[in-house]
Amino acid sequence: HALGWDAGRCDESFRRLVGQGLADESRRAAPPVPAPAEPPEYSAADIKRELENSGSLFPGLVQEVQRKLGKVLSTADLKTLYAIYDFTGLPAEVILLVVSWCTEEARRKYGEGRTPRLPQIEKEARRWKERGVDTLETAEPYLKRLSALRDRTAQVMALLDIRDRPAVAREREYIAAWVDMGFPDESIREAYERTVLKKQSLNWAYMNSILCSWHKKGLHTPE
Repeated sequence: HALGWDAGRCDESFRRLVGQGLADESRRAAPPVPAPAEPPEYSAADIKRELENSGSLFPGLVQEVQRKLGKVLSTADLKTLYAIYDFTGLPAEVILLVVSWCTEEARRKYGEGRTPRLPQIEKEARRWKERGVDTLETAEPYLKRLSALRDRTAQVMALLDIRDRPAVAREREYIAAWVDMGFPDESIREAYERTVLKKQSLNWAYMNSILCSWHKKGLHTPE
């Protein structure tokens, strides 16, 4: 629980220790208690205690986040940031990367001077944790993929004749799946035209079903 590992990862680690002669299979512990799905309700006293803890990285994290966001964090903000720090177990340097990414996205979407709210940052941090992005080594390639996918999303939106707004979350999920499937522009456009011909307008679910069907058959290029 302290490491933020699920039962599968704990079990795999134990098997490796047994294989190296560092643990006894006969003394396997009971399965760990599942970690709670939501963070506890942190109090102002919890935050104060952590800020006054000379051995904690949290005070330095608070200063850096305030600098990046250009504001002093409120008590509610501090509780949310502490939930990221304590509950997700992400290292402070990875949390700062999450903050930087969210800040960059907010400015790109809404203009200079706009910054993300702490609940948005927390949501993104949980997403990183769920995807195993919990070290600097895993964060670097993940950020590169996010940047590439952001650019590709804008290209695909233009292919779908949507140029007056950015993609919403569900649209980004569809596009990310199509990119992972390996479809070039021409095939995406073909699926779009077939969708409009059938539905009289863009229907994301219907278009996705076309591309998924092609992918299962190994059909990716117009040829």
